Amino acid sequence: MMKPTKIITAFSAVAACSFFALAPIANAEVTAPVGYVKLTFNAESDTPFSIPMNRPKAYSAQVVSVSGNEITISADDFTANEFVYLDGTQNEKYYVLFTTGILEGRSFDVTANGTNTVTVDPDHNEDIPANETDIQTQINDALATDNFEIRPHWTLNTLFPAGEGFSISTDFFNPDGLLLTRNQTSIGINLSADILYLYFDSSTDSQDGWYNAEDPGALLQNDVVLRSDTFFVNRNQSTT
Repeated sequence: MMKPTKIITAFSAVAACSFFALAPIANAEVTAPVGYVKLTFNAESDTPFSIPMNRPKAYSAQVVSVSGNEITISADDFTANEFVYLDGTQNEKYYVLFTTGILEGRSFDVTANGTNTVTVDPDHNEDIPANETDIQTQINDALATDNFEIRPHWTLNTLFPAGEGFSISTDFFNPDGLLLTRNQTSIGINLSADILYLYFDSSTDSQDGWYNAEDPGALLQNDVVLRSDTFFVNRNQSTT
């Protein structure tokens, strides 16, 4: 459930700073940063990039209690499993992000939810190293005064919806553009790409979408999560 938020555009904020920097400001209101980041992927080039901005939150609340990997809130604000991915029905993949307390800045993937509970995956935290041995204890460190948000992950089809902003390929085996990912737990230097994705524009709209370039039999990959704690490479093989 999202509460209305007053939005201050980047232009208006800059203007205020420029023209009234020396004037006293009464009853100033502070809002979260909003806007966009424009990236340019050069022609016939590999361009590394990351995802610097979060998607808008779907819900925010205060923790009442934590038991195991289940977070309880005070109100019955949810429909059961509304934050659970279901291909073709609910295509978003959500995570919990703690905004205060000892877990501030840490995030956990949502695996289930009740009407007033959220169950998370204790083994995926974007800020805890893969060799962390006591991740479960970290979740139990959340207190009743801690705040958290539920946000949807970026995915292939939400970062580049229907291939927009990406080099679309009409020949599956001779792609104009590829998105390269790397395995974040691999050890070594000069590591090769883990998975290559392409956006395929087929002769029939029903087959359009994101695919694993090396495994077309895996079918559509539109909802693959792109995590904010890593970087990707856009291989633009087109002349544009």
